[in-house]
Amino acid sequence: MPKYYISSSIKPNMQKVYYFDNNSTTLIYDQNVKDEIINWLSCGNPSNTLHSLGANAKNKIEECRHEIAQNMKVHPNEIYFTSGATESNNLILQGLVRFYKEKYKTSAKKLGIICSSYEHPSILNIMKNYELDSNLKIIFVNPSKTGIIEPEQINNKIENSKYHIICVTIMYANNETGAINNIPKIGSICKKHNIHFHCDSTQVIGKRRILPEKENIDSMCISGHKFHGPKGSGLLYLAKDKSNCMKLCFGGQQEHGLRPGTESISNIAGLTKALIKVHKNRSEKNDKMLKLKNCIINKLNANTSIKLLSPQKHCLPNTILIMFNAIKTCNKEFVKELDKRKICISVGSACQTKKKASHVLDVLGIYDKKEQLKVVRISLSDYTTKEECDYLVKNILEVLQEKY
Repeated sequence: MPKYYISSSIKPNMQKVYYFDNNSTTLIYDQNVKDEIINWLSCGNPSNTLHSLGANAKNKIEECRHEIAQNMKVHPNEIYFTSGATESNNLILQGLVRFYKEKYKTSAKKLGIICSSYEHPSILNIMKNYELDSNLKIIFVNPSKTGIIEPEQINNKIENSKYHIICVTIMYANNETGAINNIPKIGSICKKHNIHFHCDSTQVIGKRRILPEKENIDSMCISGHKFHGPKGSGLLYLAKDKSNCMKLCFGGQQEHGLRPGTESISNIAGLTKALIKVHKNRSEKNDKMLKLKNCIINKLNANTSIKLLSPQKHCLPNTILIMFNAIKTCNKEFVKELDKRKICISVGSACQTKKKASHVLDVLGIYDKKEQLKVVRISLSDYTTKEECDYLVKNILEVLQEKY
């Protein structure tokens, strides 16, 4: 099996891979992050502080907790380490529902949750499960034509609802289109109505520093693997005055009892190191990504028929959701052709009978199956180079010409 490398350094006898699937996962390039993970693979159990190995592990967790809290300007006790955004979303949303169901169990008024229709599956599938609950109403909000959730729409849903709204959950940025929502404004609306506001910030945290208190966020989740940290790492921020969350799991008192189980010190250490690293010189990194992104779009637009589905304003600087009108069969085959050329991108919707069309494309009003199967997503990272972008464009155009 051939060996591949992704960094720009020269490695003899290895084939370079051009990686443009960073919204799916990022890769760990920084040696300091790798070293941090490796250094903490062999450590004691932080629950046993009677000996030095356990005490050192416990101290490391709290050191990381304080470092992240300082980065977000929140209290350390508001940071809970988890395995990622999926677990964090389940902990907070299911925990809130349990709490409010118990609190209002004698009330005749139904509970309600407001949720955007293009959330990540880790939230949407929770909501779909709750749709089967006769005592809980899920109110979905669709984005505008630009892919943004309008804050005023949230306000109208709250004020005109006949249900007792217990939570609003809106993602900071969509993982497929890159559309960035006005989270501080939505948060202020929820604050005005005294409603818990949860924000899945997974796609944004690697592109901007988030200050939850300032942005009126009561709870939010992130995953380390989205900003060049380890897979299986994540955290939940939960404001201490909004911690109306019943436990889903029972065990020890790790993570204040909300997320019991022996902690993964190496993942926590790697996540922390990656988070601090990714926010250094953030503005310059975003400017560089945006220039490369626009260069890709302009070159493709000049040489083939495309439809850009990512918004031109209020969009992540690394994300391109694009429809190639030349694709006549299936985007999955298109992606496979690029993979033969050592290029990694992803599909907006796969032409597999077992996989449903992307819910995001449906929400954007692209219902035609043939059109959906022309859509792909290209996502850059801080480490993407112009040479790599030029190679990407050149090969996309060649595949379109040769195969279609």
